[in-house]
Amino acid sequence: MENLFNPWNRGALHRGKLPLALPPEQSLQQVATADAAAFALLALERPDEFTGERIELAGDELTGPEAARELTRVSGREFDFQQLDLADLPSPGLARLFEWLALAPFDVDIAALRHSYPGLGWHSFQDWAASQDWTGSRQECLTG
Repeated sequence: MENLFNPWNRGALHRGKLPLALPPEQSLQQVATADAAAFALLALERPDEFTGERIELAGDELTGPEAARELTRVSGREFDFQQLDLADLPSPGLARLFEWLALAPFDVDIAALRHSYPGLGWHSFQDWAASQDWTGSRQECLTG
């Protein structure tokens, strides 16, 4: 979820746009960094359970327009979805990533993951966005 604050998004966020190089009807599964870190800690604490396992993580799944509405709701600012063209991304590697995401989106069973590991306190996108500082230091980052 913290990928929202990548440097190439700052200008668009400042202008009230949520940029994403996916079609407006396609959802994107995301995970908050805190949730990924909490899961990593759990795996370190319980190596017998996790050694050799591959567990994909996601805390929420939204389309770009849905994410823009959530940002508007929790931030006190108006955000609109802005579909980016792959050619407008800052690197060929990032363009390849979003091309891959468009063809083979993640398919994490979020409900099952939350059920299996309820103690992690999984963040929804709305919860994550509400925990961000939209008026203080984060806002300065977006405008500076």
